[in-house]
Amino acid sequence: MVESKSLVIGASGIVGSRIVERLLVTGERPTGLSRNHRRSAGVTWIRGDLLDPQSVAWPDVEIIYCTASARLLADAIPSMARPSLRRVVLFTTTSISTKVDSADPEERAGLAEYARAEMDVIEGCESRGIGWTVLRPTLIYDEGRDVNVTRIASLISKIRFFPLCGRGHGLRQPVHAADCAIAAVSAVSTARAENKIYNLPGGETITYREMIGRIFDGIDRARCIVPVPPFLWEASFHLLRVVNSPTSNPRWGSEWPRTWSSIKRLPDLISNGNLDRLSRHSEVYLTGARLRRTSAASTKLPAPERETAEAAHRRT
Repeated sequence: MVESKSLVIGASGIVGSRIVERLLVTGERPTGLSRNHRRSAGVTWIRGDLLDPQSVAWPDVEIIYCTASARLLADAIPSMARPSLRRVVLFTTTSISTKVDSADPEERAGLAEYARAEMDVIEGCESRGIGWTVLRPTLIYDEGRDVNVTRIASLISKIRFFPLCGRGHGLRQPVHAADCAIAAVSAVSTARAENKIYNLPGGETITYREMIGRIFDGIDRARCIVPVPPFLWEASFHLLRVVNSPTSNPRWGSEWPRTWSSIKRLPDLISNGNLDRLSRHSEVYLTGARLRRTSAASTKLPAPERETAEAAHRRT
């Protein structure tokens, strides 16, 4: 087995673990960063936290794959950069480019910060002569492990139907975590992917309603999607505000501020008629699937959305 030349940040996550698997197949012994003590065959684990990069004993590697926070990576680059480092592969999200004109001010602000963090990683690499590749996947799924499709499948298994607000005609392009890993390792194997940004959509575009239907198919349940009138949906979330407030339900604890921030936006999405976006927010609370995976990811990367860091800056 070849000694480690790659560090995977987020190696225990759904995409990071798939990258580790991919590297093991190639005969490499990858290094994984974890906040906790871990052991697994063929992997060298180091303990550390991106929140405190100066305390980490960063190894001398050629490649860093990061599925963690772009902001934390940008802040950590000065500490982790070694003369041996030649490429950084960062995962962000297609939302940076597809939702830049979102009607939701909070969403726009969050994505603007995400874009700034992405750009800071790029500039941090370029100032040190390190190559970079940014991969922007769409909705990532991995049977039994993701926080989107798996939660929906769990809900369906329990109640045997799925409540859908609106028509569910918004489009989705789910991409499998294994395909994200293939794209990441492929990006490192060619100089043509250096200093480029790629969108990573799934193999096909389907409606949100069809995606839910395929989750039913994947767990061998008859499709039972129940449309819920928007006014009932709004009333239910107003009820949640009362029932699940910190005073009436202390179990939320420190999670309440973030949860409440999301819940309170739902009636606005309904009143604005943006029911497809509402469905995306609903996954957090209502919540594997036989979705078609892309064959292109196994052979080549899609065409880069942007060619240079300067172009990336203009677009974001």
